[in-house]
Formats: sequence, C-alpha cells, structure tokens
Amino acid sequence: MSDDELFRAAQRGDTGTVYRLVQQLLQEGAPPVVFRLALNVAIWNDHGEIVREIVRRVGRRLVHEWDTWERYLLLSARRDSAAAARALMQSASQYGGLVRSGTSVYKSALKDAAANNSATMMALLIPRVSICEREALFIMCAAEGNLRAVKVLSRGNVNLNSRDWWAKWTALHHAATKGHARVVAQLLWCKADPRVQTGGCNTALELATLKGHVAAASVLRRFAAKENEETTA
Repeated sequence: MSDDELFRAAQRGDTGTVYRLVQQLLQEGAPPVVFRLALNVAIWNDHGEIVREIVRRVGRRLVHEWDTWERYLLLSARRDSAAAARALMQSASQYGGLVRSGTSVYKSALKDAAANNSATMMALLIPRVSICEREALFIMCAAEGNLRAVKVLSRGNVNLNSRDWWAKWTALHHAATKGHARVVAQLLWCKADPRVQTGGCNTALELATLKGHVAAASVLRRFAAKENEETTA
C-alpha cells in the first residue's frame, strides 16, 4: 500500500508524507516505476518541492533512457508547471546533466510554454535556447497573434527585426499581414522598425493594407504620423 500512499501524497502536495514514504520504499527495494508515477503526478500538479525530493532521493533509478528526463520537462511545459520544471532542471544537473543543455528538448518545451501562454515557464526556458531559436519562435508567435509570448520573448535578447528563413519577413510583417493589431502595437512599442521591407519591397503597413486589415494598418499609420511629428518638432 505504500506505493499507493506515495502517489496520493504526491498528488495532494503532502511533502512530509512523501519524504517518509520515499525513504521507506527505497529501503524495501521498490521498483523505479513507483517513483516515476509519483513524480509524474507531482509534475502534473506543480509540486516543485516534491519533484525535487524524489529526484534527490531516487536519482538515476528513475531513468531507463536519456529522454525520460526530457519527457518530464515537456510535461511540465504542457501543464504550465513552472515550479516543477525549475526543480527538475536544478536537480537533474546533480546527476550528470540528465536534462541535456543544448538539445532540442528546451526548444520544444519553450514552444509548448508559448502555446500555453505561460510567461513564467517561458522566462525559465528562454536562457536555455539559442538566440536564433528564440527569434524563430518570436516570429512564429507574432504570426499566430500570441501577444503574451511576444511580450516575453521580446525581453529575451532577440533582434526585433530578425527575419524568417523562408520568406525573409520580420515579426512585424507577419503580424501585420495576419491583422494582429495588438501584436503590431506591441512590436512597435518594443521598437521594431516599421520601415523594414520584405524581399518584395513591402513594408508592414503595405502588407496590412493589401490584406484589408484596417485595425493593423491604422496602428501603423498612427505610429508613422507620431514619428513624423516628433521628427519635425
């Protein structure tokens, strides 16, 4: 019954009971699957202290293969479990870097966090991916109209005027052509350059106008008018 008790204690966030049961089950020689189940439910419910304790006590016994830790981290991102993700990354480094820096797992987790609009998870993961990967996600989020992700990523040392590799468009071009007026306004506020042209020599304003996105075009026109006033003042 101890394994069921451990699962339930991890589920409700009962740290003291988890401490006691983990020690007891280790002494009894419980199989790794018992601890995996408890770890999964702790991540699911974002109980960071329990995640940290299970990893600290059980360590490598939790791992059958390299990508086990990667799955745990991706689960944290999908569940918006920032406390659990932080505990995983801090603890895993003590066991030979089981969550491997520089692999695609951080990129995938960051993408999931952006899709979930999890600002805390994104801030935690951004330093783990390259600037190139941040900029690619920044452009994608602008194209999708994901305002919160754009805000968080814009603080991640990205070039606001970086271009995608397929069309050579900036985040502002994508947001304008999709009619995401609030994202356009955010990008302009962050100092994205509205004068940058696509390969076809179109500005963001021209793209918004061509697509009939009145609100986005209006934001760009007002910004251009304000800049002209400040220049001539």
